[in-house]
Amino acid sequence: MPHRYFKIFSITIALFLISSYISAANSISCVQYYDSTNTPLFYVTGIEGNVSGVTALVGSNECKDVTNGSLSELNIPIETLILVDNSLSIPESERDKIANIIHLLSRDSFSQNKYMLATFGEQIEQLTSYNSTREELYTSIDDLTYENRDTYIKDVLYEVLTEDWFENDENYRRIVIISDGVDDNSLGVTSSEVLAAIEKSHIPITAVGVQNLKASNDAELEELFSYSRRSLGNSFLLNNTVDGEEVVTTLQEDESIQRFTATIPNTLLDGEERSVQFTFFVNDESQTVNIDGVKCIQQATAPTDELTQGNNSQVTTNLVAKPQHKYLFKIGTFGVTVLGLIVFILLLFVVGVVVALLMYKKKHIL
Repeated sequence: MPHRYFKIFSITIALFLISSYISAANSISCVQYYDSTNTPLFYVTGIEGNVSGVTALVGSNECKDVTNGSLSELNIPIETLILVDNSLSIPESERDKIANIIHLLSRDSFSQNKYMLATFGEQIEQLTSYNSTREELYTSIDDLTYENRDTYIKDVLYEVLTEDWFENDENYRRIVIISDGVDDNSLGVTSSEVLAAIEKSHIPITAVGVQNLKASNDAELEELFSYSRRSLGNSFLLNNTVDGEEVVTTLQEDESIQRFTATIPNTLLDGEERSVQFTFFVNDESQTVNIDGVKCIQQATAPTDELTQGNNSQVTTNLVAKPQHKYLFKIGTFGVTVLGLIVFILLLFVVGVVVALLMYKKKHIL
């Protein structure tokens, strides 16, 4: 009897875990939001299909002026910071592939998208700006030279995540880093500090790894890819099967990201953090996204005499509080999966106790 129960339990657990994995893989995620005004912005990925019937709640209070649309539909620019490791450790055989990625991005059909190209070693050297033309982006990579230099990859990532390397806080923002992952600064920023910066200012990182066949860099690449996973970005390893076209095609899929807005009721604008729940239909199927930690505040205004910066707000050059970028992927589907797993484990424990008692009773009767 114990063997039969064990088989049943094993099969049930396997099926449950598989279904949980599929549910998580197909989940809808809020990757960025900006809550500096009473009408915060939310960027949501993972939606495949037409969105309709959008409503928003803060607790039991209904929000007004709820809007949504994809980045392409709303002509929302995507700001992309491209960081290229131009040290000599990048194999010559891979340098044309790197140039091809930049060439393909320069032909991006969405004219509103903006790109900044920079190289890095110990520091970051900007080659183009977000206002550069596509032709300047195209030719800048052709003029790139690879140098005998150290690379401080964690220091560089920490800087672009914590300092102002983007043009407009309300645009969708992302980083593309192309590197072999090697970090020559053993006394610099740590991996845990980079991960903390990702969680605080969450900007998706697409990591394009370059493998060095002469000196194994597998461990360094795995660490680089861990940053992209934590940021809900993508990872690529340049090889015979993965080229620039696959990288660029994946980046272009961000055009389908949905931007949601909702005006929070005036009675709730007290500076407290609350949860905002969006409910909508995708191809006639109801979906829900819960975003926690949204600060309910009025739009910030600057003092008339001089600008001040408090603990909970920042002032930008346009005299509006700088939005705070949040890292969030708590959603309805994922929450249900976790709750179901907890219930299942408790049920499994109860059944195990009952079976043990029955076996104990049977043994003593015999």
